[in-house]
Amino acid sequence: MLATRQGKFRSILGFSAPWAYGAVLTSLLAASACSGDDRPPGTPLPSGGRNNTAGSLGSPAGGASSEAGGGHAAEGSGDAGARAGEEGGAPPTGNGGPQPDPTLCGDGALDPFETCDDDNHDSGDGCDETCQVEPGYTCAKDEPCRVNQVDAPCEEACFDADACLELGSGVTCECPEKKPAACVDVSFRSLVLAAGYTACSPSAISGDGTTVAGSCSRLDQNEQERVDTAVVWELGGGVQVLGEEPDGIVLTDINADGSVLVGYDGQGNALRFQDGKSEILSEDGAARATSADGAVVAGYTANQAFRWEAESGLTLLEGPDGETQSYALAVSADGSLVVGTVITADGSHATRWNPDESAELLPVPDGATASEALALSDDGSIIVGTVWLGDETQAIAWTDAGFELLEGPTPSNARGIDAAGTRIIGVADGEPGVWDGAAKFVGLRDRVTGAELDDWLLRDVADTSSNGGVLVGTAEFTGANASSEPRAFVAFLP
Repeated sequence: MLATRQGKFRSILGFSAPWAYGAVLTSLLAASACSGDDRPPGTPLPSGGRNNTAGSLGSPAGGASSEAGGGHAAEGSGDAGARAGEEGGAPPTGNGGPQPDPTLCGDGALDPFETCDDDNHDSGDGCDETCQVEPGYTCAKDEPCRVNQVDAPCEEACFDADACLELGSGVTCECPEKKPAACVDVSFRSLVLAAGYTACSPSAISGDGTTVAGSCSRLDQNEQERVDTAVVWELGGGVQVLGEEPDGIVLTDINADGSVLVGYDGQGNALRFQDGKSEILSEDGAARATSADGAVVAGYTANQAFRWEAESGLTLLEGPDGETQSYALAVSADGSLVVGTVITADGSHATRWNPDESAELLPVPDGATASEALALSDDGSIIVGTVWLGDETQAIAWTDAGFELLEGPTPSNARGIDAAGTRIIGVADGEPGVWDGAAKFVGLRDRVTGAELDDWLLRDVADTSSNGGVLVGTAEFTGANASSEPRAFVAFLP
């Protein structure tokens, strides 16, 4: 994975840091697995024996904002093992645990320890007499509980290195009993929704292509406010969620093999997660990127860039002239180079910090008013980001020879780059796509071969794999039962 955590947030310039969430990661709760196949219903993945690999990180998820202090919403719910086949939001009840108040159940409002409330005490309609979602149903506010139906095309799902498909409609498929005779290559697939959630967006993908980090959200049944959860998709193994908290975790990056996650919480703690445990790297800040092995983390604390190492701890980084207002946004695969932006008296400047911690501002075209570096190739020889030319942004790439404005429609910005620096991902004039080598920008819709995208509106691309062959991003489903809520997707490029 590129430790080049590209574009995890679209831009850090011009925004304040709304620390909207807070909590400490306690555990990732695994989704239930398909019978006889160890793969949970609805896991979308490549089929036909595709070799999955992946790279760095990405842009904000769930329609979250981006800013100097971080970017997207995250928090969540989900003891999937305790409620296999169920979809709901409140904590499950059990013998000896907190119990729902029977005087409140059936009043039509979602009260503590209720996962649904359909204004009655009947069972068999999806919401039982104790106001718990019944197995096989999904319940949403102001709508009758509906049966989780299996779509016929799910029977065409392939099981070669992946699990069952999930249709764009959002209805999760159950796993067929056995692998069908006919399989097709999958080049575009939406990622399964976490149980009870209606929207998801990714922020990062691990270098080996097995793990995607992001967030899912839903409307709170009682207040109709958004409830978000940080999630991790194991491609071929389902979706995992963090326990739902008042203040949640935001995951921003993931290392090469998916064993280390970084991010921040609503209390402003920069966090690193490994082996199910969280570690606070700094207060009043955010961890934004991690090296391939997870031993080096880049981010910022109190609006100053930092580089953290497992052996030596946290080191604050300064600008070329001692500037302290700075933000580290990406790190090379070996952790030796850090890039981001430094704020000086005359604006914001894309910056590279070298192994000796010296800083240098990256060159920009005449007339540029601001710039930021968002990602770099594994060895750091190519850096990509965004430059502001007047009121418009343009994607830019830096090398030792200078800079190059990337061709294509504007406004544009570069979000990430593969390990070798041969493929850059980003958005141009509102369309996600890629720059291959010195070629012009090509929209993702034109680069994904063999995919049926008529019912999809591609919104964003967040991250790419180390070999540039796997991309994750956000789209909207526009077909039958269309929803304007974002859905996470994975796409496979030749």
